[in-house]
Amino acid sequence: MSVDSFRSVLEGTVHLMNLAGQSTGCRSPRFVFSSSISVALNTPSANIPEAILPHLDHTHELGYAHSKWIVENLCQDATTRIGGGFQAVVMRIGQMSKMISTGFLSMLQV
Repeated sequence: MSVDSFRSVLEGTVHLMNLAGQSTGCRSPRFVFSSSISVALNTPSANIPEAILPHLDHTHELGYAHSKWIVENLCQDATTRIGGGFQAVVMRIGQMSKMISTGFLSMLQV
């Protein structure tokens, strides 16, 4: 799938960040994004930084990875653009699914 396949998801994410930024219920609205380790699969270094990667060529070639990279960068920009104490947090998750039959991860996937 190309990154274009994720256009509606990307647009929805921007809307969610803007909505969080308009929150009046707390002093520091926070947006937490579940990213993926796929954004760093082609990083030249063995040590992947816990920071937003500046280059798209560090990601896996799939549109999924590209869309995650785009949102990571949108989160970084939103923190300064939205203001008002808004925080965007990015978590790179390796595995988020389980086997339907058991509810556990397969040891082959770990």
